[in-house]
Amino acid sequence: MRTVLVIAAISVLPLAGCSTGSDSTEPTSGATEPEVTSAPSPTDPAPTDPAPSPTDPAPAGGVGGLPSSPMMLFEWYPAGGDTKSIVVSDATASAPAVQIVPDTAGAAIHANWSHDGTMLTWEVLGDDTASAWVANADGSLPMEVAVCPGDRCVQMAWPSFSADDTSLLVTRYDLADNGDWGQSHLVLVDIATGEQTVIASTPDGTTSFYSASMSPDGTQVAAALETYTDATQDERVGAGIVVYDTDPATADEPMTVTPGELFAGYPRWHPSEPRILFASWDLDAFQGAEPSQLYTVAPDGSSLVQITDVDHTTTTRRPGEANWTPDGTGIVASIGIVRGGSVADVKIATVDPGTGAITETATSGAMPSLQP
Repeated sequence: MRTVLVIAAISVLPLAGCSTGSDSTEPTSGATEPEVTSAPSPTDPAPTDPAPSPTDPAPAGGVGGLPSSPMMLFEWYPAGGDTKSIVVSDATASAPAVQIVPDTAGAAIHANWSHDGTMLTWEVLGDDTASAWVANADGSLPMEVAVCPGDRCVQMAWPSFSADDTSLLVTRYDLADNGDWGQSHLVLVDIATGEQTVIASTPDGTTSFYSASMSPDGTQVAAALETYTDATQDERVGAGIVVYDTDPATADEPMTVTPGELFAGYPRWHPSEPRILFASWDLDAFQGAEPSQLYTVAPDGSSLVQITDVDHTTTTRRPGEANWTPDGTGIVASIGIVRGGSVADVKIATVDPGTGAITETATSGAMPSLQP
């Protein structure tokens, strides 16, 4: 089970889907904090723009003062705030950041663009609950799409778009009868209707899915699968990338495509090639001084390639939470900065997938992605 950590120096750790408590972290002067312009509240008048779905969204206008497109989407703390939200900057992450989602009763985290760049999705994590939202790319018409369908479910987390952008791929977390963690499920949620289709499930709370994404052709899903000593999820003993068929009628076993010693996480499909980008000891799960690197692997487990070669003991840097650029020629990533044996700040960076060269920006932020 992932919990929200409080870092005394600089609070930058990304929240995870299966977590408890509220976000109480706060960045200090050591981090580069862009000024963040607040988004409209859900009570603002609705615009005349078409909604992302025919259901009734929470009315809200688009956000003013947005940077030029394509925008960099990431999670961070609004100026003076202690709860994460979703913000945008320009493609170089150098323009003042603007909060693009409305304030809600919980942290806004885990944002992703649609493949055509016209929508974004994110998770709202409250006190032991989570739901998935969508909005237009300018922040207009925010709408809660994925909510828990029953009493056992406590979180609908880690949303990303399906290959055709008509559904969200969401991870659902259930509780067991005794209050421990129960099954986790990879679920497709139709944006227009809210209909939910389970495509894969873990047997119980000793394993859990995280940060899933769908292949460009829509036939496969890659997810991080973590293993614990028991269903309390207090001790993590394994992590890897697994690949599933998206057909819910297929009772296929997951294919693990990464070596166990990498503790792989945060898989992201290449937009046009059969390659999955991931990080060893990824920052969304490990916030210490672990030796994280970026890799790619084929969806059948072949062609494992290490991209970065960073010695965190001398550079104090740890790459992770990486996404392909929309054309597949580059990578944007979070770079964890280690101080005193733990990640104390996170910077947005670009990574050359051919050479592994990292260009770090001055902007603090987590889980960046570039608008298509």
